[in-house]
Amino acid sequence: MAQTPSPAPSPAPKAVYSWTHVDIRGGGFVPGVVFHPTQPGLLYARTDIGGAYRYDGAADRWVPLLDFLGHDDAMLNGVLSIGLDPQNPDRLYLACGEYTADTPWNRKAALLISNDRGRTFDKVELPFYLGGNEDGRSTGERLQVDPHLGSTLFLGTSKTGLWTSADAGRNWSKTALPASHILFVLFAPGGKAGSATSTVYAGVEDRDGKSLYVSEDAGKSWSPVKGAPRGLMPHHGEFGADGRLYLTFGNNLGPNGVTDGAVKTYDPAKGDWSDITPLKPGSETFGYAGLSLDRRTPGVMVVSTLNRWGSGDEIFRSADYGKSWSPVSKRSHFHTEDAPWLLPFAGGAHDRIGHWIGDIDIDPFDSDRVFYVTGYGLWENRTFGDSKAPLHWLFTNAGLEETATLELISPPQGAPLISALGDIGGLRHDDLFSVKNSTYFVPNGTTTRGLDFAELKPDIVVRTSDKHPYGYYSLDGGKSWAGFASAPPTIVDPQGHGVMTMGIAINADGTRLMWIPAKSEPYVSSDMGRTWVKSQGAPVNTDNHLYPVSDRVNPNRFYLYDNRKKTVHYSEDGGATFRTGSTSVPDWGSRMRATPGQEGHLWLGGWNGLNVSDDGGRTFSSVPGFQQVWGVTFGKPAPNETYPTIFVWGKSGDKEGVYMSPDLGSRWIKLTTHAQTFGNISVMTGDPRVFGRVYLGMGGRGIMVGEFKLKNTEAAQ
Repeated sequence: MAQTPSPAPSPAPKAVYSWTHVDIRGGGFVPGVVFHPTQPGLLYARTDIGGAYRYDGAADRWVPLLDFLGHDDAMLNGVLSIGLDPQNPDRLYLACGEYTADTPWNRKAALLISNDRGRTFDKVELPFYLGGNEDGRSTGERLQVDPHLGSTLFLGTSKTGLWTSADAGRNWSKTALPASHILFVLFAPGGKAGSATSTVYAGVEDRDGKSLYVSEDAGKSWSPVKGAPRGLMPHHGEFGADGRLYLTFGNNLGPNGVTDGAVKTYDPAKGDWSDITPLKPGSETFGYAGLSLDRRTPGVMVVSTLNRWGSGDEIFRSADYGKSWSPVSKRSHFHTEDAPWLLPFAGGAHDRIGHWIGDIDIDPFDSDRVFYVTGYGLWENRTFGDSKAPLHWLFTNAGLEETATLELISPPQGAPLISALGDIGGLRHDDLFSVKNSTYFVPNGTTTRGLDFAELKPDIVVRTSDKHPYGYYSLDGGKSWAGFASAPPTIVDPQGHGVMTMGIAINADGTRLMWIPAKSEPYVSSDMGRTWVKSQGAPVNTDNHLYPVSDRVNPNRFYLYDNRKKTVHYSEDGGATFRTGSTSVPDWGSRMRATPGQEGHLWLGGWNGLNVSDDGGRTFSSVPGFQQVWGVTFGKPAPNETYPTIFVWGKSGDKEGVYMSPDLGSRWIKLTTHAQTFGNISVMTGDPRVFGRVYLGMGGRGIMVGEFKLKNTEAAQ
């Protein structure tokens, strides 16, 4: 069915292929914001799975910096720390790595070095792992550049201690600091240009009174600071104009599991500690995390609580270095106009500050401007210097699309796109480039894992959710939703904390559903979720890797791909029973997809390239042209073609990218560039109504849309 590919022709001369992001505005954890200490208006944000961003003040939006990372570097989108050179505003360092596990799917950390504020980077491989998406990720900053000697860097790791570089990050050696998990590094005031700063502090994970260390010889030797509180560890630290060190503490790393905490100061000259905690944890347990001192107004400082789930987290402001405090929430109003999904997500509350406030930052050049982070994005205030006026908080997340996309569908009618998103639920994207004009899932049900529509009746849409009732259906293309009357009996959640509901499929005419919960066999329903019957002959979703696939033509056909056992299973009786089909498909392959308008046609990517079946999964053949394929999907047929356009994310001729074929694999057109490689794609779907348009669901970067545009048409950025 496929022919040998030939060199790809260029698109029509009047059109170029363009990538832009679908507007969601936030949606995921932003562990840290960093202002440049000497360059006004220059600031960066780091995320745990979605890369790093630089703020563009003229455009009032965030610019993504790591879209160039490829498939093998996807784990570098977890940015554990940002390092800025006070002497060189153009120099930027990013310490990257999502997890510390030594597994085949992980990679060791890397330092990304830029001399042009993140427009381009050099990559330096590091000999250890970093946990950019692990506990403690909102502490910091643990990557620091010596303010007097820009060639000297310190980097605190997640498990392997404190490291230092004397050549601007090119080579690293481990210091003698006797701790494994370093939470922040801080240079003491003083010193002279051209010489290494003598006094350096480091906060570490320790609950036995040794959570703060000091070096008096530029990091060669270290000793614990006496008097540090037992049972607590520091989250952030800053020196005030009064020479004292100000610190927030919690009894756990966060962002979860913190039940106690404090705010304290340490006077290096006298060696004494003082407690300035605004509100002591009591019947309501919580800790402290975010901290920032106003560099233009000595005495003004802010701190944030962490894990105060009962009445909500709080930000406290002081004008006298913590002798007295006032809560910010009482005079705060939160503007959700730019991201209407926030209101139903937060239960309709206008006055809740948010959760996971692991960092807060006052602009060092503007006392009125402050940012704080949450588990779903950033809030900014621009009148913060007034201690009594109402505070109007803006959800400043334009361009910052740090959202995990778990599934995408593009029905042939209605909205062009519907998304399943981690944590915040999902949206019907009536307007791809304006979330204000889109429809949020209500009820949202937090994380949406499964999503599908009936190919022949596309207004029927189903989805699964991690909270009760665990599944929903829509009869109007995702505008409104009703919960299933029941769920498969394998979904058990006695504490009400949520479950992993995994994938769901609906057959072509919308009369049968197939649902495979976590660690369960498939179940089918013929009454839109009122009752469920277990399929016979199907594998168990042991490792949560099975996703049901419905034939896009024949309502009686469902398919399963077991990527652990290299086996495809098929059903011809609406999912009641399954038979074993091909046993020679690739292991650890991509999500299997069924072709619209072609009964029994299945496409599957893997480590062996691209594979296709035209007999309902009984056999597969290889499609030439690709070394590896990590995703495949379909879009509108090209003019004068009947078979859908095929989109592939993979590697061809050692060139990684997203490719499209308008003619059943005879030729392939590369759609991505070196600057926009998008190596962290989790799902893909093509648009059945617009030729050449494809949507990429990113593992932490929201949703990208690619399409042909006229050369003179300015693409949204």
